[in-house]
Amino acid sequence: MEALEDASTALPLLREYLLIAFKYDSARAVLTMICDYAVVSEGARRAFVMLVFEGVDHYERSVGDSGDYCKFVDSYQADTQSAPIVIQDVRLHREGTVLSMNVFLGTDFGEFEFRFKNISGFVRNAKVEQQGDRFVYRDWRTNREFDFFNPFSL
Repeated sequence: MEALEDASTALPLLREYLLIAFKYDSARAVLTMICDYAVVSEGARRAFVMLVFEGVDHYERSVGDSGDYCKFVDSYQADTQSAPIVIQDVRLHREGTVLSMNVFLGTDFGEFEFRFKNISGFVRNAKVEQQGDRFVYRDWRTNREFDFFNPFSL
């Protein structure tokens, strides 16, 4: 896992990324998002990004047309049983030192928006091996196997 020098550079790239997880912790004022990531290091086959937003307030979740997704208010975790959620649009707005972000996840899921003061990010590059009908993900530096749905062991 490597820290992003400037995590804000990843924000405009999020469109069309697979959303693996998000979690809003109101007590800590932190929102964490995990997605697949198109910026893959040489020698790796896939990458994942974890963005950690701090100083979060005004979090709001607007549900979409599908009742199946209404239960995902403060968090979401992809798994083998659910349809993949792809980020359709990301809008950013700055007011002084505070940024606001709207993440649109399609008409079925809806969207969430929030304000934040700081952002940090981490990338995990992976080697991918197919073993029968399953894919095995390994950290490209350590060769340790990890779960596709939990690449940062949260």
